[in-house]
Amino acid sequence: MTERAEIAGKLGADAVVVTAPFYPRINPVEVDRHFRAVKAATGLPVLAYDVPVSTKLAPGQVVSPAAEGVVDGIKDSSGDDVGFRRLLLGVAGLPGFSALTGHEVVVDAMMLAGAHGAVAALLEEAGLL
Repeated sequence: MTERAEIAGKLGADAVVVTAPFYPRINPVEVDRHFRAVKAATGLPVLAYDVPVSTKLAPGQVVSPAAEGVVDGIKDSSGDDVGFRRLLLGVAGLPGFSALTGHEVVVDAMMLAGAHGAVAALLEEAGLL
C-alpha cells in the first residue's frame, strides 16, 4: 500500500499525491487509515487526489485528517463544485493546507471560493498552456 510512496521519497519527491484505494470497495475509516499509513511511511506531505471515476472523497474524509496534519492538500478533479466549496470552508485557516482544483471549466469560480491553485490538465492537453 505504501511502497510506491516510499520509493518516491527515496528518489527525492517533495510530496506524494495519493488516491484512496479504488479497486476494492472500502469505507471512510479505511480511506483514513490509508492516508495515515502513507504519511507515516514517508513523512512526506500528502495531497489527497479526488478522482471520481476511481473514488469520490467526501469533504469530511479530507478535512478531519487535514486538521491533524495527515493530509496537507488536495487535488480535486471531482467536478463537484458544492463539495469542493464545503471542503474549502472546512480547511479554511489550516496552515500549510493547499486546495487545488482540477475542474478547469470553473477555475475562476473555485479561486474566488478559496482554492489555492489549479492543475489544468485539460488546458494542457488542448495545447492552451
